[in-house]
Amino acid sequence: MIGTPLTVTDPVVRYRETVLEATGSAFFAKSPNKRNSMSVELMPAQLPVGIDHMRVVHDPKGGWGQTDFLARTCEGCSYPELGTGKVWVAGPDASGPNWCFDAIAAGSAAEEFVPDVKPHISYAFQLFTSMRPLCEEPCRGVVFRVLDVDTTSTFRNLGQIVPAARRVMTEGVLASKPALMQPVYRVEITVPHEHIASALSVMTKRHAELIDQEQAPREAMLLQRYNLPVTEATAEDVRSATGGMAAVAHGFSHWAVVEGDIYDASSAAHETLTAIQIRKGLRPGLPPLDESLSLRVDTA
Repeated sequence: MIGTPLTVTDPVVRYRETVLEATGSAFFAKSPNKRNSMSVELMPAQLPVGIDHMRVVHDPKGGWGQTDFLARTCEGCSYPELGTGKVWVAGPDASGPNWCFDAIAAGSAAEEFVPDVKPHISYAFQLFTSMRPLCEEPCRGVVFRVLDVDTTSTFRNLGQIVPAARRVMTEGVLASKPALMQPVYRVEITVPHEHIASALSVMTKRHAELIDQEQAPREAMLLQRYNLPVTEATAEDVRSATGGMAAVAHGFSHWAVVEGDIYDASSAAHETLTAIQIRKGLRPGLPPLDESLSLRVDTA
C-alpha cells in the first residue's frame, strides 16, 4: 500500500427531488407501439415538515392490511379527500412519501382497463420515484393522479405500459417547477456566555438558522438550537472557535428545499444539481422545458 494515491473528497450527502407547484394540466403519453396511452396529473404533497416518511412508516408485510398501511402512509398529507381507497401505491419501496392515485372518472370506458394496467403503472411509479429525472435521487412529496387510460388488450403488457408511464411522469415533473431538497440537522450547542459570539459567527458562516436559545442547566452556560444543512455540518469549527469550551450535539430534523430556481444557472439550486450530476457521471444540465410542455394538455 505504500505509495498508493488517495483521493479525498467531501462526504456524500443524499438529496431528494420534488415539485413546488401543480400545473393544473394533464400530461399525455403513448406507449412505444402507439397502441396504449394515458394521461396523468401531478401535484405536490404538503408533508409534515418534521417527518421523514421514508423511515417512519412500517413494512406492509408486518401485518397491516393494505388499506391501513396506505392510511398511515398518507397520514398528514394535504389530500385526505382523495381517500385511501383510491391509492394505488406509495413509493419508492412501497413506503415512500409519494402516492399514485386512481382519478379515473366513474363509469368511463377506462375503468375496465384498470385491473390490467394498475400493476404495470404501479411498477413504473416505483422505478420513477426511486430515481427521478434530475439527478437520479429519490422522489419526495409528489402526488400523481391517473386521469385516463386507453389500451388494446393484445398489446397491454409490461414492456409497453411502463415506458409510457415513466415518460408521462417525467414530463409532468419537468413542467411542475422541479426542485431539490436537502437534509437539515437540528444542532444544539452548549457554550459559555463569553463564547456565544464566536459560536454564532461560525454557525452564521455555515448558513445555519438560529431557532432559539435558553439558559442551560449549568450556570454561565447557554443552550442554542440551530437548523443547519447537512452539507455544512461540522462540529470542529465550533469547538476550535470556542477553545474547546462548546459541546455540540446534532440529529436529523427535516428536509428543506434548496433555495433558487433550478433552471437559473446562477442559483444555488442549479449549482447543487450540477455538482451531483458530475459526481454521478451524468450529463450536466436539465432537459429543455419546452419539450415537456409539448405534451401538456389543458384540463381547465
